[in-house]
Amino acid sequence: MNRTSEHRSIARFQTLCIAFVVGLIVPASAFATDRYASGSRYIHQLNRQIIETTLNDGFSPPVASRIYAYANLAAYQASCSGFQGFRTLDGQLNIISGMPVADPKLEYDWRVSSVVALSEVASKMVYYYQSIDSVGAVILDELKATTSAEVFERSKKFGQNVAAGLLKYVKTDGFIKIQASEKFDFPQGVEGIWEPTPPKFMDPADPFIATVRTMSMSSAGDLGPGSPIEFSTDPNSAFYKQAQEVYQISQNMTDEQREIALFWNDTPGSTQFIGHFTPTQRQINPAGHWINITKIVCEQRNLGLMETIEAYALVSVSIFDGFLSCWSAKYKYNTIRPVSYINRYFLNDSIDHAAWKPLIETPSFPEYPSGHSTISAAAATVLTTLFGPTTFTDDTETPFGYPARTFKNFMDAAQEASISRVYGGIHFREGCDAGNRLGKMVGDNVMQKLITRAS
Repeated sequence: MNRTSEHRSIARFQTLCIAFVVGLIVPASAFATDRYASGSRYIHQLNRQIIETTLNDGFSPPVASRIYAYANLAAYQASCSGFQGFRTLDGQLNIISGMPVADPKLEYDWRVSSVVALSEVASKMVYYYQSIDSVGAVILDELKATTSAEVFERSKKFGQNVAAGLLKYVKTDGFIKIQASEKFDFPQGVEGIWEPTPPKFMDPADPFIATVRTMSMSSAGDLGPGSPIEFSTDPNSAFYKQAQEVYQISQNMTDEQREIALFWNDTPGSTQFIGHFTPTQRQINPAGHWINITKIVCEQRNLGLMETIEAYALVSVSIFDGFLSCWSAKYKYNTIRPVSYINRYFLNDSIDHAAWKPLIETPSFPEYPSGHSTISAAAATVLTTLFGPTTFTDDTETPFGYPARTFKNFMDAAQEASISRVYGGIHFREGCDAGNRLGKMVGDNVMQKLITRAS
């Protein structure tokens, strides 16, 4: 066990001992007043609304992850000083220093502060901001009725100050700059290099996102999955055999494999071509899926306000940095996708492999490593460190017609999310394994670098 994990375990043990002595087995954050015990539901409501808004706005997974990270960090910074045993992240992250500090002599309602900070940062980072503003307004109206006018206004103002402070960092992280970048000149005409894939043959997505400032690392290239398998068209080569595995699975797919592939599809926009009609099917993206898993587990454990905010903040940072690390590797290696390889190089028998297509639509960026594998492993690593092995039922996809799935622990869920990309025909197994390795490193790095509990 490393020093950080040891400190977390000792702090958690001490908290339980104190609670037992006084006969109150309650979260540490409830020490001030009972009204915070149920305050977590407001954080859940707002994160769920961010999921819906980023879905409707059509943000790509890396861009959506940036919204979750900044918004939940704002909630954390707006409330951590009010709870015994929690530490500010000021100075621990690349993006935060000199943030507003609450006056320890004054009373605050930390539900109000966290709700204001979370909603104001999120609404400034989406297109359909009214959807988030309206949910925040309803929550504040409810809280206003249970808090004195003086405390409410002070708490609201503090949340606004935190949001304003964090939004300064949002504006300087490099994201705005890449929106004005020239069209990405990706390598073309080179064997084994990624190329636009059917059915839409779109330009590569988010090619410059890895230049955006990271949160827990000095740069997106700090951590890497290692080099991919050497490209080859030789039927005896490792590269050919991994493509062959994808193809064989597609031809002999079990009902379970199909169900897994569709459950974890998480494509923000899949296009179907039906004659002259091209309907687009939207689904929660990978970042939103793991944010929702965080919600499920926090509710299952009946966590209080601060523990819930802590979980969202750490998970969202791991997802964001995971995407940046993954995209850094993707555009470093520019590995060909299975559909392009099979269509082009599997032409040695009577089957027309040029017409082969995967079960799910191939995203418009290079194959190696798998993004879903990376951020799933990162989020699962953080959740495991926080909560240990936890059985849970994931119903994230039930609104889209896919039945809920139950997992023994977070890493099992991450592994299933990873292999789903092979079943879906959009990744080679090595791309998924590499994503798992990278995601685990990212998650461990977040939990080692960001210390939320006083030792």
